[in-house]
Amino acid sequence: MLVQALARYADDYLKDQLSDVAWEQKPVRWALEISRLGTFMASVQRIASVARGKKQVEVPMLMSVPRSPVNRNRGEHPLLGTDAIAYVLGPAPGR
Repeated sequence: MLVQALARYADDYLKDQLSDVAWEQKPVRWALEISRLGTFMASVQRIASVARGKKQVEVPMLMSVPRSPVNRNRGEHPLLGTDAIAYVLGPAPGR
């Protein structure tokens, strides 16, 4: 009983302290399925329908992604696999 109470307490009050500092929750609209051999299998849309007022709005689902080790506000450190492709590869030529 004591162990169960401690586990409940940790789940309720220590959730932020127990989370892995290398990962964070971010909204992710698309996920790519890759085989064990590294070949592309499919792209999966990850959206949920949420009621906002009287409307149903589609929002990206949360997913654990690697936390960036640096401040990325200036566009200098994109993360392949977690950022938008235009942010990772840069703008198209002529833009």
